[in-house]
Amino acid sequence: MFGNSATGPDVKICTMAVGFQVNSRVGGVRSHAASHLRWLVLLVAMIAAPGSSVLFAQDARLTDRVTDETGVLENTGDIEDALNDLEDDHSVQLWVYFVDTTGSLSVTDFADSVAERNSFGGNDALLVVAINDRSDSLWVSDSLDDVTNDEIDELLTEELEPRLGDGDFDGAVIALAKGLGNAAGGSLPSGDQPSSGESSGGGGAGTTILLVILVAGLVIGGIWLFRKRSKTKKVATGRKVEADELSKQANGLLLAVDDELRDAEQELGFADAQFGESEVVSFKQALERARLQLKEAFASRQLLDDDRPDTVEQRTALFRNIIEHAEAARAILVPERERIEKLRDVERAAPEILAAMPARIAEAEGRLAPAEAGYTNLQAYADSVWKSLEGNTIEASKRLAFARETATAGEALIQSGQRAEAGAHARAGQAALAEATALIEAVEHQVEAVRQSEASLAGEIAAAHADVVAARTAVEEQRVQGGGEGAARAAALLESARKAGQGPRPDPISAVKLAQEANSAADAVLAQVRESAEQHSRQTAAFQSTAKRAHSAYVRASDYVNGRRNGIGREARTRLAEAERHLKTASELELVDLGRAMSEVEDAERLANESFRLAQQDFDGYNRSGSNPRRYDDDDDDDDDKPRRRSSGSGGGSIDMGDILGGVLGGILSSGMGAGPGFGGTGWGNYTGGKSSGGSGGGFKLPSPGGGGRSRGGGFKLPSGGGRSRGGRW
Repeated sequence: MFGNSATGPDVKICTMAVGFQVNSRVGGVRSHAASHLRWLVLLVAMIAAPGSSVLFAQDARLTDRVTDETGVLENTGDIEDALNDLEDDHSVQLWVYFVDTTGSLSVTDFADSVAERNSFGGNDALLVVAINDRSDSLWVSDSLDDVTNDEIDELLTEELEPRLGDGDFDGAVIALAKGLGNAAGGSLPSGDQPSSGESSGGGGAGTTILLVILVAGLVIGGIWLFRKRSKTKKVATGRKVEADELSKQANGLLLAVDDELRDAEQELGFADAQFGESEVVSFKQALERARLQLKEAFASRQLLDDDRPDTVEQRTALFRNIIEHAEAARAILVPERERIEKLRDVERAAPEILAAMPARIAEAEGRLAPAEAGYTNLQAYADSVWKSLEGNTIEASKRLAFARETATAGEALIQSGQRAEAGAHARAGQAALAEATALIEAVEHQVEAVRQSEASLAGEIAAAHADVVAARTAVEEQRVQGGGEGAARAAALLESARKAGQGPRPDPISAVKLAQEANSAADAVLAQVRESAEQHSRQTAAFQSTAKRAHSAYVRASDYVNGRRNGIGREARTRLAEAERHLKTASELELVDLGRAMSEVEDAERLANESFRLAQQDFDGYNRSGSNPRRYDDDDDDDDDKPRRRSSGSGGGSIDMGDILGGVLGGILSSGMGAGPGFGGTGWGNYTGGKSSGGSGGGFKLPSPGGGGRSRGGGFKLPSGGGRSRGGRW
């Protein structure tokens, strides 16, 4: 079977190893158990093979075998023991490097660079784990040719990453060190190898029997190990399935309850006008308590969106928290909404509602003409000033016309005794009137923002100019150290502010923002030379201007969501809720800690702008596809636990496919107007009270949202030190 008599037990064992490798493939797929058995048999082959030798480690610039810059490793003594065992038993010198992030480099490029800088080679190996990036890489010297790329991939997937994901960082390193020893094999000293002259038939037979017994034991041990790991994987899979189900429930519930609260806000206004303030006091109180509960739910959603290195257990807890607070918000509102619904008694109150609608419609129509004029005037400014309002007055006019037609038809139904149908018309007319009002108010708010910006622009630029001159003087007189860069940045911002406020199509809002940023940059330079009282006064003024700007950004985003809310997904709403929370916190901190208050309003502005941008993308996506965002937002975006391809060499990075979120405002009117996707005359479609058709002209034509995602590179890169690296994520 093994050839001529010159074939010794060493060759036989190697042939057995090859046989195991071939036989472990079934239908082109290597089984998990067969992979473990192949490693074990190759280990025996390496023990029996003579003449193996491995180079020892060269000097490295990493002074310690375990370098932890993150503080997550708890017992480095146990890890060092495992590294010593690896070196003693298998002549592999493993170095461990834990960092917060690899920055702009992929984890494999980072590992290659560290290996090259430290002159690794010979029998060296390097493990890199980036905690914040949730990525890892194993670099091995080319001299360790017994360790294949497939084995490195399996070490990362089976030994390292599951434990990293569970937060067992010490155990992850120790397990990888043991697995690397199994993959690398070992060697006996030359003096212990029997020479051909010393071998005899009896000795060869004894060695063969001993190796057969050893292989049998290893096979049994491999089967036991495979079953144990299968059980562990089954438990982990069960936890992930639970987390996925909770994710779908939490995301769907969050959107649904947010819609219910927005409906309740409108309903409160209707009830106040219809029944008087005394009847809605408890409703107002319940609505405020429900808002607090929903803010807590959005806060948990924000933690999940921040891409923190959470474990499955931590994400599950956050999903449960979202569900708990969203359900609590819904439970608070249910009794009050039922009470108001009883008071309303649509069939009974329909005559009064319909009778009052013409006057309310006329009031809104009186605001429409000034809004149209304001929008026309805004078009003289840069696109960023008015583009988001495109189509508002057109759609508001259609809704008012629909509300008037509905009121007229409802009155006729009352006269004919069809009270139920009249009630449905009353509700549809109320909803259309509310949407028209929201669209008109959005234009009015932007017109006012431009007016205020133009009124304050000259003063803001003058103040910024004075501070920039003072900052430059302080730098030139050397009254402040290291302020040259800050003064130059302030001057550049001031110049940008002047350009934005001038020209044929100025942007006064952006100009004011840039002037305020220039003022803040100059203030930072002057902070070292100003008196404490003066500095506090400046900080207060800067805070107030920033808070005003942040509030304006919040109002703009809120108006956009309110006017198109059925087309807006959870990310935009979450950031809007977070912006509101930061604004409230800033208000509370203003008299206590102005620095923290400034940080809060800056976060509020950033989140409000992000909410507006995401909302535009959501609505544009729906405006083109006509699909409700809830269809695409029923699962969490965190795909850390999803199967993925290995990366190697300098390849790396990943692409997160963004949720396709969109919607249209017409959904709220579906009960009285049909299920058309939108309204005509703009990009929203035709609004005909129950029929939809393609239309042309105006509308919300927002820029297409950018793509996103993750990808994993292939191949491997050979650094100058003579090695290769493989990487992954956990």
